[in-house]
Amino acid sequence: MRRYIIGGLIGAALATSFNASAAVEAIIGKAVEGTAAVKLNGQKLDKDSIIVDGSSYAPVRAIGEALGLNVDFKNSEVVLDQKKEAAPVVENPVVAPQPETPKQSLGDIEKQIESIKESKAMKEQTLRQSEAYKKGFPQTDIYDKEIELYKSQIKEFDSKIAELEKQKAELTK
Repeated sequence: MRRYIIGGLIGAALATSFNASAAVEAIIGKAVEGTAAVKLNGQKLDKDSIIVDGSSYAPVRAIGEALGLNVDFKNSEVVLDQKKEAAPVVENPVVAPQPETPKQSLGDIEKQIESIKESKAMKEQTLRQSEAYKKGFPQTDIYDKEIELYKSQIKEFDSKIAELEKQKAELTK
């Protein structure tokens, strides 16, 4: 979820960066109509956004830092970069069901195998997405730990499937 928020902010920053000078000129001399609280994941930030001519202007530094980004101003541009020491957040990891005792029925084992295969397929899709994100940001190693975690989880799925297939074979003898 965090990387989608970061991606959205970076995309919004890139999309509006071309008109930034025009927007600044357009609000010079205009009155601030009000302020609005900025909440990120339910937490209020210490800086409010301002409202000018019905448009809100959010505090980029406060939002970027709250997301764990480095925020800098270089050559008349706001630059948002991921911190190198930031560890990827893995939300809602898929945990494969644990195989039970060998006394399970053949149907139970087949259901577990199918469930693990589905979990493995989802994890493989997530791995492919992370690898694609890494290709898009080759200068950062933030996805390396995430990719290694996904690969190890896929190996665990494979070993659990092999164990259940072995139990299934023993029951069909």
